[in-house]
Amino acid sequence: MDPLSNLPIECLERIFDFIALPSTTTVYNSRYSDATLFPTSTAVFYYPRPASFYPTRTSLSAFATLCRVNKRIASITLPYLYRDPFQPINRLGSLDATKGPRSRDLLLTLLKPIPVAKLHPALLLSFEMNASPSPSSIIPRTDTSPSQLGNLTHVRHLNLQPFAFLEYKDRNRKEYSAAELEYIRHPGFLDVFLMGRKDTFCQRRVMSYQFLGFYTAILYREASWSLAGPILEQLESLTLPLSDIRRYLQGIDRLGRLERIHFVLDWNMSCMCCRGTRLGREDPRKQYQEEAAQLLIQFIEDHGRLFPGRLMHVDASVARFWYSPQDLPGGTLQEILRILPPLYKATSIDETNWPRIAAHLQTTDFSHVHSIDWSVPTVEYKQVLQRCRSLREIYTRDLAPNSFDWAVQEKKDMLNRLGQGTIYPVPIGHRPDALSSQPAHLTYGLVPLTRFHLQEYFVSSRDLDAITFAFSQSLEELIIRNIRGLTGNDNHHITHLIFGRIGLPILRRLELRSPHYRVVLDPLVFAQCPSLRSVSLNDDTFEYSCQYIVPWLPSQAPLLRIVDLKGWSALTFNPATLASAKKLYRLSLTMICRDEGYCFIPPIDELDASYGVGDKDDGKEEHKQEDKVENETSISHAITTRPQWTWDWFLPSLWRLELTSEFAYRFEFRMLQGCPALCKLRLYMRTSEGHLYRRLISEADLFVSGSGESRDRIVAPMLKYVSMNGPWVIEDSLMLEQLLGGMFPKLKQLSAIGWEGGGFSIESFVKMMRSTGGRIRKVKTNLNAISKEDENELGVYRLFRDNKNKDKDVLRTRL
Repeated sequence: MDPLSNLPIECLERIFDFIALPSTTTVYNSRYSDATLFPTSTAVFYYPRPASFYPTRTSLSAFATLCRVNKRIASITLPYLYRDPFQPINRLGSLDATKGPRSRDLLLTLLKPIPVAKLHPALLLSFEMNASPSPSSIIPRTDTSPSQLGNLTHVRHLNLQPFAFLEYKDRNRKEYSAAELEYIRHPGFLDVFLMGRKDTFCQRRVMSYQFLGFYTAILYREASWSLAGPILEQLESLTLPLSDIRRYLQGIDRLGRLERIHFVLDWNMSCMCCRGTRLGREDPRKQYQEEAAQLLIQFIEDHGRLFPGRLMHVDASVARFWYSPQDLPGGTLQEILRILPPLYKATSIDETNWPRIAAHLQTTDFSHVHSIDWSVPTVEYKQVLQRCRSLREIYTRDLAPNSFDWAVQEKKDMLNRLGQGTIYPVPIGHRPDALSSQPAHLTYGLVPLTRFHLQEYFVSSRDLDAITFAFSQSLEELIIRNIRGLTGNDNHHITHLIFGRIGLPILRRLELRSPHYRVVLDPLVFAQCPSLRSVSLNDDTFEYSCQYIVPWLPSQAPLLRIVDLKGWSALTFNPATLASAKKLYRLSLTMICRDEGYCFIPPIDELDASYGVGDKDDGKEEHKQEDKVENETSISHAITTRPQWTWDWFLPSLWRLELTSEFAYRFEFRMLQGCPALCKLRLYMRTSEGHLYRRLISEADLFVSGSGESRDRIVAPMLKYVSMNGPWVIEDSLMLEQLLGGMFPKLKQLSAIGWEGGGFSIESFVKMMRSTGGRIRKVKTNLNAISKEDENELGVYRLFRDNKNKDKDVLRTRL
């Protein structure tokens, strides 16, 4: 016997437990799940299942292989394989055409051990079993002995979904046998289906195409009961059709292990056959809805009386058997929530479980809640937050005013007591006690919030200050994606987010976006947040005056990976910080573009003065004088000198560089020499017509230093994608080849929009592309279009023309 088979059963079960466990989760007890009933406009409820319900496809394949080793291994493996048999199929995408056939194949496997005499006639016809059923025959259900159940004895979660039979609705997807059609058209078919659930008036008025829906519903209802009926005692979760709830009510005393139940609303409570009739005018739908709701509530009440606290989760979904929508009365949800017990050890609060929490707000234990992923109603927010003593993550759409005043007071109280030498340690494993006489933070410590994500921000900056102060020692991520309506700064259109005065020593990710206000940070922001990895600051600053720009102080930022600054934050960024950012992966300094993609660049004199350049000749002064705008307002007063951009930083990890507006205009190619891993470069300096700031690319731009043969050529060895949008001036074709061929030896795609000069044309681009052996595969340009004959002669494809951007052509070589 192989070594695996020699292991004791206990060891094998521990091994199989590990195989069944998803790699990204931990052992999970389904009773501790915090999901619950969730209402929608059509009374559809949904809950996410715990991780233990979802073994990976690899683990299922492993169990199937283990079943073939020997009988001993197979006997231990089968309970794992059939514990939740329909789960892998239920997880397939809605567009997967194999869901229905695979579900029916598995269903047939589970039904085969059951004697044919105990199955419904519709099932016998659907699965082509040997029998001659009569449409009017109703076979009584009797208990099946365990020896006849086969693999059903291992099932603990039975969740057969209606899609197993939905293909029967479409004649093009399911071929009906002659026996099935005879069964459906039999005069007694509707009597079997309706069985006191609808007025017999519908039998005479029903339309022919609705018979298919009736047949599908019968198959689903009877298949569910055939599997569930013999094993009700062992089921922990169950999906059942609401139309058959009476039959399950008769055996409710056998459902002692049931923790989760899913109702499928297959009850045809409204139909087209009653429309325009006396029965339709009397609105029987309301009667059917109320009857279904009362049966559902009765089921939950009876189960709670027989097995108190056992049933933890209830949900429902609509079966797509009917052309008319099916739903329940609106008050059904509230009644069910009041019957169910409060959530046990809830670990999160979200839109799926909030109705359950709201129904038992005062008795729910929030001590285990570590995340809030929903906008809790304002009236409940404060009392919920302060009771979540283990809270680590908040993801919410908006924030109620003064929601964190309690946290500020707790922090101040703790600091005052620590200053007096009084320390209150938190007992290990201790949880909040509602009967404790002293404040919660003295017994259980401060709330350890680490991530705060806010989608909409309409309140004052006082709340943001409260968050940064109260959670300064634990906050790792601070993200606010839509700052608007802040009070106190509306007159100046400036949003002051003061981070320099409040240290956030472990903050790793900072993201602030404001579509209407200017984001202004304290100059010490990097110094006070030494652990920053990712910084994304975004506002809509367009026009500005350099005299008001106060740059950040230079800081050490060795951990920075992403710097994405747009608007005012880009203008105040201190480039000296780049000297220590050796791990920088992405750098983006951009300004907003308006008026069909035009950006703003201050007058050249003002721009030079702000950088302390003055009248210094930098090699481009002659060209600048040609492009100065007439009647520019002279700078009559001193401008605070902004940091110098040396463009000589060594950034070995930089992969993407994006610069627009004045940053693209002042860009020097020698920066590429210190970026050996750079793959994408985007330079955008397209300004409005009549205010062009041309940038001449000369031979001096292609070399680092020296003269003659001793000069070091600038090479970006990994650069593959280059986009240079704006009036870049290239005077001869040789310069074009040196730029694109020599400086970018691995260039694949080029966007050259707005380029000027006599150094290039469609022909020169094609020549350059050919000289690289076809390495440059695509060029986007707005040069004058060429004829079809010239395209064939030059050997290029014009992929498309973008009329929105002035006949922008994309050329690709035929090489």
